[in-house]
Parts: sequence; C-alpha cells; structure tokens
Amino acid sequence: MPVVGGHATIEGSAGPGLSTFAVGRAAAPLSARNARPGDAVHLAVCLEGEMVQGPEGLFFSHLRGPRRGRAAADLALLADAAEAGEAWAARDVSMPGIAGSLLQFCESAGGLGCALDMDALPVPPGVALSDWLLCFPSYAFLLAGDPEALAARFGAAGLTLARVGTLDASATLRLRAGDREEPVWDLARRALTGMRPS
Repeated sequence: MPVVGGHATIEGSAGPGLSTFAVGRAAAPLSARNARPGDAVHLAVCLEGEMVQGPEGLFFSHLRGPRRGRAAADLALLADAAEAGEAWAARDVSMPGIAGSLLQFCESAGGLGCALDMDALPVPPGVALSDWLLCFPSYAFLLAGDPEALAARFGAAGLTLARVGTLDASATLRLRAGDREEPVWDLARRALTGMRPS
C-alpha cells in the first residue's frame, strides 16, 4: 500500500507501530528535497481548535474546532497546490514543533538553513507562544512555494498562511525576532537525523 508521510515507532508502551499520514498516489509529491536556497517558507495552519495535554506533550487539535467537517477538503489543498505548481516542497509540523520541523525540513532539503521569523509566526488566540512553538498541531505544514498563489489558495479556504522565512545555504536554523537573531542548530557541525538526499 503506498504510504505518504507518517512515522515508525520502535519503542513505547504499545510496542512497535506505523503511523500513516495518508495513503494513495500523488501526482506531484511535495518532497523536501525539491527545496532550494531562496525559496520562501510558509506556514499553512488552522488556528481554530483546542490545546490538549497528551502523554507525549502538547497537541493542538483542529478537529476539536469548527473546521472538523472540512478536514478532508483542507488536506486536499496541499495536493491541489502541488499539482498546480504553487508549492514544490513541504514538511508537516509534527512532534518536534514548528522550529524542530523546520530544522528537519532544512536537513531533508540537503542541509539548508533558515531564520524562523518569530514576529511573523501566527499563533492561535489564547495560546502562549512558548507552547505553540513546542506543540504538535494537527493541521500545520511548512511549504516552499509561490507566495501569492499559496496566499490566495489557503486564504480562499479560510485557513492561515504566513511567510515565516527564506531558505538559504547557511545550514543553520536561527530564530529571529525584531533585530535579534539567535542560532539554534548548525547542520554542518551536527546532523539531526542524518536523513538527507544522497
């Protein structure tokens, strides 16, 4: 069965397992390896939902919000954007949170870098930025693509899309707020997962 995304779990109370994001065939897969220096990085996200404390940490569920009935249509926006050539690389925001998922995106793209613009980061109402950065949101994706086309597509669907950075060749993830920029991880000095194109 073709599997798109997801992860394998080796350890845990429930034993080994496979969690899939989606099944099927994609006409235009959004692989991180398609990203290049200079690509704009966008966060496509649903900010309507509820923060939940789970056994592995914080989880923001949009399925506990008003868009629950639109989950399939919202997910299809990614395939539509890919097939239209509006997005060409992506990474879902998952357990490592927004910054950690961006680092994984950079590594999978061949060891790129990016400054995450904290001032541009959309945050759900009533949620602390520190919690939002570290939580696992159920609908959040980092996309490399055409800014205007993506803004039009996700905006028309009533979802939030924000440009949060630009990929570069530095191999370093930084956090930027105002005039201050702090390095977080240098992939040239230390691999995160070691998963990058050969």
